[in-house]
Amino acid sequence: MTSSVGVPTRMLSSIPASPGLVASVQRLLAYIDDLPAGATGALHFGDQGVILLESRKVCWAVARSMRIRLTDILRNQSTPPLPRERVEQIYRRCKESGTPIGEALVASGLATEAGLRAALFKHNGEAIVALAQSGIVPDAFVPHLKTGYDPKFSFTSCEVLAMLGSFDDLAPWM
Repeated sequence: MTSSVGVPTRMLSSIPASPGLVASVQRLLAYIDDLPAGATGALHFGDQGVILLESRKVCWAVARSMRIRLTDILRNQSTPPLPRERVEQIYRRCKESGTPIGEALVASGLATEAGLRAALFKHNGEAIVALAQSGIVPDAFVPHLKTGYDPKFSFTSCEVLAMLGSFDDLAPWM
């Protein structure tokens, strides 16, 4: 039996359908883990969000309900916070040139590789939690052949799940 996005549902039935945050995230991550090895593409959640994958690793995730943007996470990693204008200027340049934003931020000295990884990890994790909490399931997986995400800036399902375990207090997520 497969889901509407062609993902086997056998794994999903083994995860409790409880309203708990961890169970909700596990159910969402099971869609990723059940994709074929090497699956690269976009896992769509209607108009609520998307998770971009390369070889079943999360490269980028976004949920419509997210309040904090990656720019804000990056800015607030340093004291004093990075100037918003500077980060947005680099973003606009990258959009025009097609340069990956992470590469440009590290090259500019505004972020270190470790800082960028931490910011992406937080952003992607929060997006996945938001999608999981919404209860929406993926409605399409659109495969593509384009690769090129830097592996050090992509995350396995296990890493995302471990992120939840790293929080001292899950109350803000519940």
